[in-house]
Amino acid sequence: MDLFYSPMSGGSWFKVATIAGAAGQLELAQNSHSSAKEFASILGAEISWLPSNYLKMVEFITPGPEGSAYLLPKTVLRDHLTRESKKINGLLAVRENAQYLQNWLLIRAFLDSLQQPIVNREAVEALMEGTDGTKLSSLRSFLPISGTLAPSITYSTAATVTGRLTVKEGPRVLTSIAEIRSCFKSSFPDGKIVQLDLTSVEPRVALHVLGRTPSADLYQDFADELNIERDVAKLAILTALYGGALSRVASNLPAGASAQTLMRKVRTKLGKTELISKLEADLKTGPIRNIFGRPLLHSKDKRILLNHFLQSSAAELSIIAFSTICGIFSNIKPLYVIHDALILDVQTDDLEALKQAGTNYSYQGTKFPMTLEILSG
Repeated sequence: MDLFYSPMSGGSWFKVATIAGAAGQLELAQNSHSSAKEFASILGAEISWLPSNYLKMVEFITPGPEGSAYLLPKTVLRDHLTRESKKINGLLAVRENAQYLQNWLLIRAFLDSLQQPIVNREAVEALMEGTDGTKLSSLRSFLPISGTLAPSITYSTAATVTGRLTVKEGPRVLTSIAEIRSCFKSSFPDGKIVQLDLTSVEPRVALHVLGRTPSADLYQDFADELNIERDVAKLAILTALYGGALSRVASNLPAGASAQTLMRKVRTKLGKTELISKLEADLKTGPIRNIFGRPLLHSKDKRILLNHFLQSSAAELSIIAFSTICGIFSNIKPLYVIHDALILDVQTDDLEALKQAGTNYSYQGTKFPMTLEILSG
């Protein structure tokens, strides 16, 4: 694996180290695209662009984002980069970390490939009318700085324990109201803005880990076997995995039906006890890892092991699935990831093929189907 360094924001890149045992490329820089710093943070380590005792000096002399490492003595910078390279080498000496790097680089590359949508300014401003506070600032973040494109977005994969995305810079698509999605316009003459949604992804991950094969409609499968309505099956599954008031399940059952009996059957069918036992065993030899190898360093409380494992696995599986789907099409434009949903700009001629690709998507033999919704033209 090669480590590249940029001495100043927006400057050239220089290869400063080659690390054996891993493939790919990491960058160390001042700006938000410093992948070495982000990846190290996921592994519980800190990698810095400059020595800590020089950071304030550089910021003082060159305020703003254009600080330059050229202000440092050459030997100081060289020694610092040698130390940081050794830190990364130590992290990647752990086989599981080196393996996870390959998945993380794929995730990071897809997030960095997202394109800026054309924004209907009048439609956004209409949504802003009569709003204030967080809702207003979220909507305003989509307004073009110039021209018609929304500002570019930068996601962080390291700001949460599980890897669930947060927005570091740009439009606040993860927290904005759903109506904002109708304000995007296709860049194709006969195109559509659409949304792909992974369905029941976290229960599917649970079954996948245990080697069980879920049907295309997991909730309906549970409903048929347990003789309940689909909505009740969905509620029972989510309650079984994450907890929740049993009274909610009971209130949706016919008179005389036992919610406790139902929940026991759901937990058995999901293999919850087996999965928790597996995670607890893994915890004895080190941090638990999601299905792609991401370490969940702060997930030591047995009460949240399953929650963190499923949420982390689902978050990264979603991005890898979206990357795979987009790689099938030459003219598709991915715009935003919203957890287990993807907003895209597509040509009308590709809609049916995209729908079929989403419906048939599978990971390691387990189906993780997606639904397609047209948002706007």
